[in-house]
Amino acid sequence: MSTESSPPLENPKMTPPLTRIVNDEAEFCELRDPWNHLLKTSTADTVYLTWEWSHTWWEIFKEEKELFIILVEEGGRLIGIAPFYLSKSRFFGLRNLRHVELLGSTDVCSEYLDLIILKGREPEVVCAVLNCLYRKQYRKWDVLNIVSMLEDSPNWQWIKGYLRLHGHDYGVYDSREHLYIQLPDTMDEYMQMLDGKMREGLRRKQKKLMRKYSINLTKQAICEDIVSHFVTFLDLHAKRWSVKEGVIHAKNRSKHLAFHKKIVNLFCDNGWLCLVFLKANEQTLAGQYDFVYGGTLYYHSVAFDPDWAHYSPGSVLLLMVLENAIEKKFSKFDFLRGMEDYKAHWAKTSCRLVDAVVWRSSATRSVTNMERKIRKSVKSFVPVEMGHKLYNRFFAGSS
Repeated sequence: MSTESSPPLENPKMTPPLTRIVNDEAEFCELRDPWNHLLKTSTADTVYLTWEWSHTWWEIFKEEKELFIILVEEGGRLIGIAPFYLSKSRFFGLRNLRHVELLGSTDVCSEYLDLIILKGREPEVVCAVLNCLYRKQYRKWDVLNIVSMLEDSPNWQWIKGYLRLHGHDYGVYDSREHLYIQLPDTMDEYMQMLDGKMREGLRRKQKKLMRKYSINLTKQAICEDIVSHFVTFLDLHAKRWSVKEGVIHAKNRSKHLAFHKKIVNLFCDNGWLCLVFLKANEQTLAGQYDFVYGGTLYYHSVAFDPDWAHYSPGSVLLLMVLENAIEKKFSKFDFLRGMEDYKAHWAKTSCRLVDAVVWRSSATRSVTNMERKIRKSVKSFVPVEMGHKLYNRFFAGSS
């Protein structure tokens, strides 16, 4: 651990907060309650920033990574968390660069990643975190890679302000929209938000099933059996994709499945899980694996039995889930990443997320950009296999 003080971004007369590095897993475990308490008081309060999500991700995917959480404290009080880790990657160029990343950045679909900061203290905490990186921890990293942060996040605005003020290089390399539904008070109001063709089509699909079968929405809420129900969902998912693509993609999925099997237990215990199935005469037609947090229903994954595709079970299930969410007074239904055409039929409101890279120095950026150009040139005339051999011979393990 290390501690340093940093001047606030706006008022240099204020006593600066202290930063402390957590790289010990035992201390990470002890952060659960203060972490979640601070999250509730921040503007970045989402299920993907909870201690449960972050810690589970670290447990499963920590191989070849170093824990690098920056805590910001004032008078013994926790006012900020930068949930980072360190890794090495040649993503941007030919050499392995030392990356600072947000926990959850890879391997699973984490969204709305951010710093966790007491509301109203964003300027001082952002300044403290970045001062810690650029001063005390300068030699430990080459690039700070920010993934899936809301474009209008207050923290992102302060990060950009700090970087411009101090002349540090950064750039946004990807941005994307997320569609969501701001749920109204009644289902009738929501249906009126849809175009007439969509509205009639949904009701017709639902009635088609109801004429022939007794259909019901089954929510799995008994935590003792939740993993077995999740396996049912996975089997449904595998059946759908084996038909669509001809294979069941099993390669490199063991860690991903281990992560979600642990998450369903933790989230069920906290009341954050919404695992539902559409059944017709006890036959499972479709399932949704969603998260419930802070009045928002997060549409994480859906699966359906392709043998029943002519009944559009996925659409019927989603319609019933939305009706249930409105009855329970949820404020928002979030479709998360992906701009698939079908989502645009259900939702008209969107937000934008960005992926950005922050460079430790202009020299690092210049060298890496040169490497990128070399890599592109080599790829244009060198066979792929030979290119891999050259990379492994001259750049593997370099830092």
